[in-house]
Amino acid sequence: MRKLALFLSILSLVWSADAPLTTMHGQYRINFYDASQPTSPSQRAARVRIRQDFNTLFDETLTTAVRFQLNHTNDSLTNAQDVSGNDVQIRHAYIDYHPNAASIWRMGFIPVTEFAHDLLYSKTWGYNPLALEWFGLWEVWRGHAFVAQLYEDNELLRTDNMTHYQLDGAFTTTHTQTTLSISTLHIDKAGFYGYHTTAALTWDARPIDALTLGAQLFYSYSDATLFASPSPAQGIAATARASLTLQALQMEALASHATGDTQGKGFLTPMSFTKTNSYWGYTGIATVTFQTDTGFDGHSVHLSNNGHGLSALQSRLTYALTPVDALIASAGWFGNTRVNGAPSTVALDALLYGYHSFNRYFRLDVGIDAARLYSGLKPYHSGVLGSTQAITQTQDAFTQIAFFGRVQVEY
Repeated sequence: MRKLALFLSILSLVWSADAPLTTMHGQYRINFYDASQPTSPSQRAARVRIRQDFNTLFDETLTTAVRFQLNHTNDSLTNAQDVSGNDVQIRHAYIDYHPNAASIWRMGFIPVTEFAHDLLYSKTWGYNPLALEWFGLWEVWRGHAFVAQLYEDNELLRTDNMTHYQLDGAFTTTHTQTTLSISTLHIDKAGFYGYHTTAALTWDARPIDALTLGAQLFYSYSDATLFASPSPAQGIAATARASLTLQALQMEALASHATGDTQGKGFLTPMSFTKTNSYWGYTGIATVTFQTDTGFDGHSVHLSNNGHGLSALQSRLTYALTPVDALIASAGWFGNTRVNGAPSTVALDALLYGYHSFNRYFRLDVGIDAARLYSGLKPYHSGVLGSTQAITQTQDAFTQIAFFGRVQVEY
């Protein structure tokens, strides 16, 4: 008791009611997998990823947030490094200011918010640019905007960068939300200069507690000066989704279509130019889930197969065996793409995994994914800036099978 009293007396000297309050959140994760490859032995690894957040509340108007990250490790004998040779890095760090109840301002390295179901860009996947972001709320209306500097090359030049401008407006009722989003990239990289713009209309509804519905319509236009061939890229895309929960069973379905052509001059998203990814689909190889976003995620595609067009049908079933155990099964067909010399089918993918929660913080996931991938596949990391030809890991179709698992503490 004396030691406790002494500790409390010392604490009272360095802390007062006026001192800012700091809270911590974190993810401590180990991914492990054995994934077959088309032209090499299977890829086997265990990777650690650690994220530690520190959030400081100064008063009801001002907070700061910072997240430190050790990315996927492959060197850990003494001091851990990630696959790129980096040590601990800053994932995001920003100031959050609430001047009044109707508005929020953020500035810094921000996980910027997206209103189109992760189809334009994805803060969850790691889209954390240097940005100034604003939110506004007025009864049934919601506004959102940001300007973000993605790349800054020579600081003496104003036109050798990539800048993202975003504007969203949402109207909400008791059971629906309708959002109009305009996303524009100003690009001047490697001699390619111009603008890419995507417009998205998103409708989400929850007519009853057990049922959610959604539909989206997109249009994109990209200047010809962003490509090697002298014609612009433009196209449309649409999605429809539904989710129904019946006691322990949740059923989900997603249908999507994006226009394209053999030159890759169809519908495109900002991610096509930034070479980033998102968790937009239900499968584990042709699209990625949280559990499969690790060393074997390099074959996943965007909504449009990077301008070559894509139709996709995906479904997912989640069955809660107990309050702490569940099985998840999903499948997807990806096709109707247009690449010279390649079949129209891009991929067939099936995923099965289960999880067990030891407690509210500690969880284990284990599963298997099998996918058939075809030569018209253009993975997300290939990008489109300056080139619109399909890039594949091999010219022949191949099957990839991945056994995977994840242990994670998240709080």
